[in-house]
Amino acid sequence: MTQLPLYLASYSLNTKLSSSSLISLDIGSCGISSSLLDSLQNLTNLISLDLSGNQLTKRIPKSLGNFCNLREIDLWYNNIGNISLTYFLESFFECKSSALESLSLSENYITGIIPHSIGNLSFLRTLDLTDNQISGPIPYSIGQLSSLEELYIGSNRLDGILPDSLGQLSKLTYLDFSHNLLTGVVTEAHFIKLVSLKYQDGSANKLILMLHVANWIPPFQLGTLSLRNWVLGPQFPLLLQSQKDLEILDISNTGISSPMPESFVTSFSYLLFLNMSNNHIRGPLTFSGIPATHEFIDISSNGFWGSLHPLLCSSGVTSMLFLNLGNNNLSGDIPECWEKWSMLEFLNLENNSLSGEIPRTLGSLRLQYINMCGNKISGRLHSSLMNLTELDVLELGRNELTGSIPTWIGTKVTRLRILNLRSNRFD
Repeated sequence: MTQLPLYLASYSLNTKLSSSSLISLDIGSCGISSSLLDSLQNLTNLISLDLSGNQLTKRIPKSLGNFCNLREIDLWYNNIGNISLTYFLESFFECKSSALESLSLSENYITGIIPHSIGNLSFLRTLDLTDNQISGPIPYSIGQLSSLEELYIGSNRLDGILPDSLGQLSKLTYLDFSHNLLTGVVTEAHFIKLVSLKYQDGSANKLILMLHVANWIPPFQLGTLSLRNWVLGPQFPLLLQSQKDLEILDISNTGISSPMPESFVTSFSYLLFLNMSNNHIRGPLTFSGIPATHEFIDISSNGFWGSLHPLLCSSGVTSMLFLNLGNNNLSGDIPECWEKWSMLEFLNLENNSLSGEIPRTLGSLRLQYINMCGNKISGRLHSSLMNLTELDVLELGRNELTGSIPTWIGTKVTRLRILNLRSNRFD
């Protein structure tokens, strides 16, 4: 496929592009303005058109409706605001049939609804409408896009229910409808034929998962699943343990209150990111044996209780960067097992009932953030902490620390921006 050289971007905006035999035009990120669009009307043989990252601000001219051979259109990151999606599609697809396979209109301030006619794009494989101002319901006709592999409609103002016709898209691999205003119930019907699905992000909607069969097993194996702010609880959703390939799992603020199954975390051999924060999950901190691949764990603001030892001293962790156990009911001392956590940058243990001294082995890490406020930690600030030269935040308020405040805080930990030592027992 012949590519038009990028030096065409330096041509006068009034220059006519008269080569009707041109099949591919890529002038992305070239500072192109809307006035150039009138010069494209003769390019009726175009198969691929990339105008992404430019300065298009006006309506797409109707003359471009002659582009009946287009398979790929990329207008990502322009500023085609105050135009309805319906008008936009009508501008491009006045043809009796469309061969379009890929359409990207993300980050353009496009308004209006997704028209029912979207279902006529039977060859469409990728549809990206992310980060616009599109409102109204997701049309039921979306289920007619039998060739669709990637659907991105997140960060809009879509409302109403999630149509169960999505469950008919057997070729769909990526599905993102996050950060909208969707409501209602989601059942097995929404996933029934999604055998190819690998990525789903439906977070920041007000959806309720209500399965008719409690032990139902989905037909897919996901790598990413984000259901933040859904209603999944009060019972721990059993379908999660069927997803053996998960690398990213976010079920924060989902109303789960039942105990976490003991084998839950060890079910995922490849898990990198786990966020279960802001639930009401209760029970002991049974996180021993978590995979060494873990980089991020946030189980803050729950009801976990017991000792830190099973998690900190029995795990094979080697890659952890972020650990947030704050706002739980954890107790006992903070063990000296930090040699296993050599990559750790963020540690939050605030508002528990932890006691004993601050472990000296913390000083061997590369921590940038420490928060242990609101515990019963005692003893002195040991000099090993002066080795935390990358530390930005040190929060130790509301504990029982004693002795004098060491001078090395002001001379060694030079990157420190926030220091909280209030409500302790310092001299």
